[in-house]
Amino acid sequence: MERLPQGTKLTTDSGQTLRVIGLLGAGGQGEVYEVDQAGQRYALKWYFAPSRDPKAQLQAQQQRDALKSYLIPRGAPDQRFVWPLDFVEGEPGSGTFGYVMRIWPPGYETFERLVCGRVPTSDRVLATVALGIVDAFRKLHLSGSVYKDINLGGFAFEPNTGDVLVVDNDNVRTNGAPGAILFPGFGAPEVVMGRAPCTTVSDDHSLAVLLFYLFCRGNPMEGARELVNCYDLAATRELFGEKAVFIFDPKDTSNRPVVGVHEAVLRNWPALPRQMQEAFVRAFTEGLHDPSKRLTDGEWVHVVSQFRDSLFECSHCHRETVYAREALKDGAALTCVWCDKPLQVPPRMKIGSAVILLSPEARLFPHHLGETANFSAPIAALVPHPTKKNTWGLKNLSTRAWSYQAGDGRTQDVQPGQACPVRDGQRINFGRAEGEIRA
Repeated sequence: MERLPQGTKLTTDSGQTLRVIGLLGAGGQGEVYEVDQAGQRYALKWYFAPSRDPKAQLQAQQQRDALKSYLIPRGAPDQRFVWPLDFVEGEPGSGTFGYVMRIWPPGYETFERLVCGRVPTSDRVLATVALGIVDAFRKLHLSGSVYKDINLGGFAFEPNTGDVLVVDNDNVRTNGAPGAILFPGFGAPEVVMGRAPCTTVSDDHSLAVLLFYLFCRGNPMEGARELVNCYDLAATRELFGEKAVFIFDPKDTSNRPVVGVHEAVLRNWPALPRQMQEAFVRAFTEGLHDPSKRLTDGEWVHVVSQFRDSLFECSHCHRETVYAREALKDGAALTCVWCDKPLQVPPRMKIGSAVILLSPEARLFPHHLGETANFSAPIAALVPHPTKKNTWGLKNLSTRAWSYQAGDGRTQDVQPGQACPVRDGQRINFGRAEGEIRA
C-alpha cells in the first residue's frame, strides 16, 4: 500500500479537516501518521486496505463498526488510554479507514524496547508502571469493556517516572466479546483453544503475563517445551492452551527455562521477593485453567505495592534490593539479592500490615492510609535535614496536618509542607491511620 503523502487532507466523521504531516510508525495492521487538526497535532492510525479474501473483508468491516459504534462513542475509561477520538473514511471503494487519537508526549518508550533490554530503568519505576497498568485495567473492566488482546505493543511508559500509556485500544470490546486474538502468547488457555469468549477473567490471565514480562523479561510459558515445538497452530495451542505449563511450576519441571536461551528469566526470577513469586505461581498454576483462581486487580495492587515499598539501595553494589520480611521471620540473615553482601536496612514505617522502607526514594500515598489503589499523588516523602548530615525527616505533602509525639513527650503538629524527624519508636498520626517507625 502507498503511504499517505505529506499534505494529504482528510475529513473526519465529525467534520474536522486533517492534514498529514508525516509518518510516525507502522505495524501489522497499518500505519500511524502525525496530522494537524486546526493547529493541534494528533496521531492518525490508518489501516491497510484488506485483501479480497472474504475473511479479511469481514474483519475490516468488524473493525470499522467497532470504532464507529462502540469505541469512539464510549470514550476512554481513564486518561492513560490513548483512545480513538474520531473516525476517518478513505476514498470510496478503497477499503481504507482510520481513526484520530492524541499524540504521545515526548520521552515515552515502548514495552518491546524494555523487554529487549534497550531501556534502562529501576525496579521502583517498574513497580510504578505495573501499578499504573493494573489500575488502568481496573477502570476498563469497571466500564464494562475488556482489552481482549493484550500484547507488548499496546503499552508505553516514561522511564524516569513510571507513568503509563495504553496506546493501542482498537481491539477493546465489550465484556464477553468473541475470542479471536492475534497474540496467543498472552491469551488465556480457554481463549487460545477457542472454548470461551474474551472476558475480564481472560484479561486477568493476560495481565499476569504482561506483568511477568515486565519483571522477568520473558513469557511464563516459554521454556524447554518451546524449543521442541515449531510455531504452527497446533503447537501454539499446545504451548499456550491445552498443555500450557508455567516455566517455574513447583510440581511440573518439564518446561523449565533453558540456560543460554532464557537467560533473562533465569536472572530476574530469583531476585523477585517471595510474595511476588508466589503470586505468579498461583496465577500460572491454579489460575491457568481455573479462571476463578486468577489474581484480581486488587490482589496485584497489594503484591506490587508491597514490592515497591520494600525496595532500597544496597550500600555495597548500589543496586535496588528487597527488604525480605519472610527471610527475617525464618531466621535468615538479610543479604543483597545481587551481590550477596549483608544489608544495612534503612528506617521503616509500619502502617497496618504494610511496611514501607524509608529510603530517599520512598513515598507514602493515600493507598497506605486506607484508600486502596489510590496512588494519585504522594502524601509524604523523605527529605534530608537542612544542616545535619545523614539525618532525615518525613515531609508532609498532603493538605492535612499530622501529629507526632516529640522526645519530651509533647504532641507536635506537622503542618502541610513541614517535616517531622525520623527516629526509632516514633508514632505519627496521619488522621486516617497511624504509622510507627523502626530504625
